[in-house]
Amino acid sequence: MQFRKGSGALRHFPGDAGLELDRRGWTDYDVLVNAVSQKYDWAERDHLDAVVATDPKGRFESEGDRIRAAYGHSVDVNLDEGGSEGEGGEIQGDEIPDRLYHGTDPDSLSAIRSDGLKPMGRQKVHLSGRPDEAREVGRRHAATPVVLEVDAAGMMADGLEIAKRGVGTYTTDTVPPKYLEVREK
Repeated sequence: MQFRKGSGALRHFPGDAGLELDRRGWTDYDVLVNAVSQKYDWAERDHLDAVVATDPKGRFESEGDRIRAAYGHSVDVNLDEGGSEGEGGEIQGDEIPDRLYHGTDPDSLSAIRSDGLKPMGRQKVHLSGRPDEAREVGRRHAATPVVLEVDAAGMMADGLEIAKRGVGTYTTDTVPPKYLEVREK
């Protein structure tokens, strides 16, 4: 099932799909099911359940009768704010690898070397746990992306926060240039 529109509704344009996100990005699961079935007349709740359960990147978090995107928001939400223990989907500290990766367009390399990685149109910078994953993400921006290696251990030692989101995706506010090096061109 192609679910880009459903995923986009949870991250970028909830109002266009008739969704209301709370301050932590949660919305009612049944409302999302209804929005998806209106967009795709063949889609039923079982289809959405399967997409959420089997998404290889862990893009979604569901809890009881609500759902949210685990990362990638351009709308104003705070995934880390408050809530009961176990909410948020974030893992910090010991669970973060010492090295993370970011794939990007080679044309952006000069600016990144100068200014570091910034969230651009998103709330957070997205990093990958493996170089091949970063390369694949970078292919959205260039046929032959540059893969940058991020000194995640150094960032955390210096007090910068990194959170794990989904499967193999990590987010941070910014990556200053001193924590970056080119792994492969």
